[in-house]
Amino acid sequence: MFSMAKGTSIQNHLDEFNYIIFDLKNLDVKIKDEGKTTLLVVSLYAFYKHFKRMLLYINNDTLSFANVKTNLLCKEKFDLEVRAKKKVKAY
Repeated sequence: MFSMAKGTSIQNHLDEFNYIIFDLKNLDVKIKDEGKTTLLVVSLYAFYKHFKRMLLYINNDTLSFANVKTNLLCKEKFDLEVRAKKKVKAY
C-alpha cells in the first residue's frame, strides 16, 4: 500500500501520488475523484491523523481531490510558518 513517509513534504507526496494515478490511468484503470481523494487521505502520514479524520467524515458531496490537495498544501505552509516563528522566539 502506498503511504507517506515521515519527513516527506506534502508536495513530494502529491507528486508521487499523481505519478501512480497517472500510471494507473495509462493501464486503463478508472478511479473516480472520490476514490482518488480517499486514497490520498488514507495515504497520509500519522502526523495528519486529525486532518484525515476531518476529511474522511465530512460531507463527501463537497469533498474533491482538488479541495483536499489545496487544504493539505495550506496546512503544511501554516505548520512551517508556525515552526519558523517558534524558532525565532527561542533565540
